[in-house]
Amino acid sequence: MKRFIFLLLSVFIFTQCSQDDRSSDRQQIEQLVRKFNKAFDEKDFAAIGEMMASDAYWYTLNGRVLRVTEIKPFFLPMMSRWHSLETKVKDIEIKTDEKLAVARYKSQFEFTRR
Repeated sequence: MKRFIFLLLSVFIFTQCSQDDRSSDRQQIEQLVRKFNKAFDEKDFAAIGEMMASDAYWYTLNGRVLRVTEIKPFFLPMMSRWHSLETKVKDIEIKTDEKLAVARYKSQFEFTRR
């Protein structure tokens, strides 16, 4: 059985952005968003943890705020019931200043149950 879930996430990515190479920074940030979602699809919580700052937060659709160390315990029970998972990322909007980049995007999950 396949189910679709639409999700809007805000991912905060700390990076050094200069005026001269914003386009390059945006491409790197978009690649990081896709890499992050691929790690999620593969249930690679170690990779997710490495990509996030230690003081980062994940906001769930129901308003729960998760610290980096709470992501795996929150998602693993749900993911253990899924046979496969694929995230399709679209509508990436990236805003940057000198030290902070904020990526907002929509994603569609497609998963099959075990």
